Amino acid sequence: MLSRFFVFLSLVVFSVSAYASDDVTEWDLVTDRSQIDISYEAEGYAGHGVLKGLQGDIKFSTEALDKSFVTIHIPMSTLRLDSLEYTRIAKESDWFDLEKHALAVFQASHFEAVEGEEHSYVAKGILTIKGVSQFIDLPFSLKFSEDGEHVMMTSETSIQRSAYQVGVGQWSDTKTVADDVGLKIQVRAVRKK
Repeated sequence: MLSRFFVFLSLVVFSVSAYASDDVTEWDLVTDRSQIDISYEAEGYAGHGVLKGLQGDIKFSTEALDKSFVTIHIPMSTLRLDSLEYTRIAKESDWFDLEKHALAVFQASHFEAVEGEEHSYVAKGILTIKGVSQFIDLPFSLKFSEDGEHVMMTSETSIQRSAYQVGVGQWSDTKTVADDVGLKIQVRAVRKK
C-alpha cells in the first residue's frame, strides 16, 4: 500500500514537470563536476566514500520556485568507499543490492526560500534508494556565475540507512555501523542553450 502511495506521488511530480512554464530556466547538469561525498561510522572508524556520474533533469528559477522541479539520477555502480573490500560489500544485497537497484533517484517539485539567507533554499522531495522511497527535506545553497550562465549547488545533510533497508541482516545493528550517513552534495550546471 505504501509503495503505491509513493508511485502516486512520483506521478504527481511528473505531472507538475509536464506543465512547467516557459519562464522556468532549464539547466544541463555537468556530470563530471558533480558528486556526492559520503561519511559514515563503522565500529568507531570514520569512513568516507563518493558517488559520481550524476545525471538529471533540472528546471529551476529563483523567481519561479512554484514552477521549478528536479529529477536527479544517481548510478550506484559509481560508489567507491575507503577500500575495495568495503566497496564490494556495499554493492551486495544486504546493502545497496546493485543487481536489482542500479539507480537512486531524487525528485522534488516543491521549493522554499530560507528567510534571511540569500540563495538558500529547501527542496521538499522524495529520495528513492534500493527501491525504498522516503520524504526528505534537502537544504541547499546556490552560487551563480557573474553572467548567470553557470550555477553550483551545495548541500550538507544526513539520512538514516535503516530507513532505506540499507545494511540488513548481520549489519542491521546500528552499534556496528551507525545509522546516520552524512551526505555532502555538489552539483554544477550550465544554462541550457
